[in-house]
Formats: sequence, structure tokens, C-alpha cells
Amino acid sequence: MDHVPRNSVPGILDNRLLDNGCAALPAAHLFLVITRVECYVSYGLGTFAAGKAQMTRRHKGTKARSHHNTKVPNPCPAERQLENSHTRKLENSHTPMIGLIRKFLFRKGVREQLARQKRTRQVHTLESARTVGLLFDATSEKARKESLEFAQALEKQGKKVQKLGFFNSRQLPESPGFEAFSLKETAFDGQPKSNKASQFAKEKFDLLLTLNPEVLPALTWVAILSQASFKIGFATAEPNDYDVQLETPEGKGVKYFTEQLAMYLGKIVLK
Repeated sequence: MDHVPRNSVPGILDNRLLDNGCAALPAAHLFLVITRVECYVSYGLGTFAAGKAQMTRRHKGTKARSHHNTKVPNPCPAERQLENSHTRKLENSHTPMIGLIRKFLFRKGVREQLARQKRTRQVHTLESARTVGLLFDATSEKARKESLEFAQALEKQGKKVQKLGFFNSRQLPESPGFEAFSLKETAFDGQPKSNKASQFAKEKFDLLLTLNPEVLPALTWVAILSQASFKIGFATAEPNDYDVQLETPEGKGVKYFTEQLAMYLGKIVLK
């Protein structure tokens, strides 16, 4: 297969450029990048398929010209395994590029949303907030359990808590016990297409708490679109709309975050 020069793919696919100035890239250029990536993948697979077909024709020709007692040997299991491995590599070779394009579109869309974002901001503590929106990663059983326990603790304090969980998988489990959406209900850039997520974002909570130690584009989008007065989440280098970000040591989960949250908000004195 002919080699595609590395510098023939526009430089926006470089991680460094994803972090600097990518928001200003014209849509026409992005379309060109995606088109060229698709062409390279199609070209690679097409060349491989053509070579395979040519090889098959050669085998057939050999068999036709050979003596009637001569048999063309079938590929051994090791050869078949190697051939299948090459095919899978070609089919998956575009995955890193698609990941970079997805990340680029996520950051570009988020920055555009933040530029036109309008909401009424007001500082709240766990004491002053009457309504709380709890947005959390429900994929992990441990994180899910700690998030629900925290929600229960807030309800015991007389808070009206509305929960929305996100499962980073294509399918939702049966009867999760709370409002939730899945990866299947998101667009290519991570933006939710779920009615539950849209409704949650429209609610004007006094306080929005996002419990996701790992960056999940779907939860970032909901947090940005939320009309809550005061937003708090895990510290992140990604574009966001949090009023407060709490730095959490790596490996520390939701429980540690909620403990630090209570301590931090307890120090705020409202006038």
C-alpha cells in the first residue's frame, strides 16, 4: 500500500494545535480535513482489497494451468490469522484521527456556547441552597453509590435534589432508580440529544454539583447548558462554566470531593 505522507494531513490533528487556537478554524477547513481522512482510509482499504483480489485471481490462474492432480494449498491457520490481523489494523487505523476530530469539535462547540452563554449568577452554599441539581457519572458502581449517598444526605437536610446520571456506554441498565442517559444519546461532539438532559439543563437550581472525576464530554455539555445560579465541579483543564472548581488528588473519588465541598462551602459567608 502506498504511504501517505505525514505532513499531507492538515496540522489541526496535532494535539498541540487542539489546545491552541483551534476554535477559530473555519468550518470549510474542518470539512476538508474530515474528507481527506476519509479518503486516506478508503484508499488504504481499497488498495488492500484490490491486492487481495489480484492475489486471488493469481491463485485461480495457477490452479487452471496446473496438472489435474495438483492442488493449490489453502493458507495455514497462521497465515489466515496474519491476514485477518492486517485487515483489522487497516480498518481501525482511522480511530486515533477520529478521536482527535471528536475532541476538536467538542472544544470548538463548547467555546462557542460559552461565548453566548447567559445566566444569572448567585453564590450559594449547601446551607443557603434550597434546590440542588446533581449531575454525576453513573458508569462506575462505586462512583454511582457515593453520588446517590450524597444526594440522600442532602435530602435529609431538607434540600430538593434532582439527579441526572450518565452511563458512558451504549445501553442503559434496566431500572437504574434515577433519571439517566447513555452514550447512545449523544452527538459526535458529545452534546446530549436526550430529553432528560435538556430538561435538567433548563432547571434553575440554586446549586449545580457535577460529580465526575474523569472528563466526560456529555456531562461537561449538560453542566455548561445548565441555568443553575451557582455551579461547582472537579477541577479540569477543559473549557467549562463552573463558578468554583475543586482540585482533587488523583485517585480520590466522589466521596473525597463531597467532603472537601462541604468544608469549602462552610467557609463562605453570605452577606
